Amino acid sequence: MIYELAKPEDLQAVYNVVQNTIKTIYPKYYPMEVVDFFCEHHSEDAIARDIKNGYVSVPTVLENGRIKLSEQWQWTSGDYSQGESVLVEV
Repeated sequence: MIYELAKPEDLQAVYNVVQNTIKTIYPKYYPMEVVDFFCEHHSEDAIARDIKNGYVSVPTVLENGRIKLSEQWQWTSGDYSQGESVLVEV
């Protein structure tokens, strides 16, 4: 499996993508209080901690030029279940 773990120097780019996604998509489905909660939940400090712990991956450019994002994840509460998500540009 090919994926790249995010490095500390990726923090600002990851933070910007997360915040822009939340602010663009979430208001279509959730009240602003929920949007604000998720923006705060995914703060720079939280993302930096997840990068340090190896929980954040960044896209890989494949030989054919398509972008691939592969992420192994684990919930940090509840049953602590684990999984993997893979997205490949079509």
